[in-house]
Amino acid sequence: MEPIIINRSLVDKDRSADNRTRFLNRYREIILQSVKAGGLANDISISDNKKTKIEVPSLTLQEPVFQYLSKSTQIVPHNEYFVKGDTFLVLGYAQSSGRQGGQGTGEDDFSFNLDESEFIDIIFDGCALPSFIKKRTKDSNDFTNERAGYGRSGVPSRLSLIRSFNAASMRKIATKAVIKSEIEELEEELKTVDNEDQEFHIRTRIEHLEYKLEHLLFLDTYDLRYVMHDMKKKPISSAVIFFVLDVSGSMNSQMKTLAKNLFYLIKLFIQHQYQRTEIVFVRHTDEAKEVSEQDFFNNRESGGTNIHSALNMVNNIIDERYNPDDYNIYLISSSDGDDWNPEESVKVLREKLLKKVQLYAYAEVSDPNYAVYGGGGMTGYTASLTRAFEKNEKVKIRSFSEDGEMLGVFYSIFREGVKK
Repeated sequence: MEPIIINRSLVDKDRSADNRTRFLNRYREIILQSVKAGGLANDISISDNKKTKIEVPSLTLQEPVFQYLSKSTQIVPHNEYFVKGDTFLVLGYAQSSGRQGGQGTGEDDFSFNLDESEFIDIIFDGCALPSFIKKRTKDSNDFTNERAGYGRSGVPSRLSLIRSFNAASMRKIATKAVIKSEIEELEEELKTVDNEDQEFHIRTRIEHLEYKLEHLLFLDTYDLRYVMHDMKKKPISSAVIFFVLDVSGSMNSQMKTLAKNLFYLIKLFIQHQYQRTEIVFVRHTDEAKEVSEQDFFNNRESGGTNIHSALNMVNNIIDERYNPDDYNIYLISSSDGDDWNPEESVKVLREKLLKKVQLYAYAEVSDPNYAVYGGGGMTGYTASLTRAFEKNEKVKIRSFSEDGEMLGVFYSIFREGVKK
């Protein structure tokens, strides 16, 4: 008997996928807490559509371990030395050492990477888009092969047995009814015929119909039904996300990083809801510019802060490139709350942008190392937005100053039932 050789190189290389899935399900809450504590990597890219790896550091995993007891005395029933009520010294259990400093070997904090799909499954569980209405593009060039009913011609692989048998059954019922009706008419006519030739002709006709009635085909080629397909344009739900950031001198690198991480979460979530997503970056001081992602976060410009300049630019871009009838538009902005003319910004939102966007989310970021504006009260732009749009479901106004607060801010916008 020849030996059986199994070539393991042909097996799927990702043989640890099941183990990884069990691991993620087991430590879902620990991973979530780690992200809440600021586990997003600093080099994430918002506009990168690749499967970005997201590092979740410092996971403390409490795995079950075996421990050995030190010398101890066990008292069992029916012993020869102790009776009920006696007292004796109980030796303590040996304690596990855990992580130790100083001499000897220790264990580093456990860390691993989550790919984008795993991150989405864990972080976005229970989230939903507010005022979610998918609009379809009219000029889609993508086609899909869709079913288009049934026909009497086609290839054998698309033959529908159920439809064919149903057609055969209906054909036989209808044919039998017609034949029986004709036989009854001929029998009635036969009763009134006196001519032998006519009688012979009628009886011959009746015999032919009875034979035909008994020998109806179980399945005729006329009964065959085939599944038909047709190429149709595929409707695609499209979205565009406008990220607006204040890059004036009052926005330091830490505050920009806070905004970037929040933007990244929002981008991932909205992109997960649509088949096609575009991203537009607009930065501003007292003047607004449409820029690349690199310039969006890294360039610092001097000047004041006019948020309405950026809002007006977003409105112009929408009018030029993104028809609100074809795109779901999301406007996400962040600043330190300072604005030279907050009432003008509110006016642009009320009269122009809120009629075109699905959602406007504003996040005020502040440096936790400084007591901004006398201890963290609402700043000019934030206060104006709150007064004007507190009850508007399209407007979400939030503020935070630390990485640990970012996920709560995200959930308060996109998860139902989460308190502000």
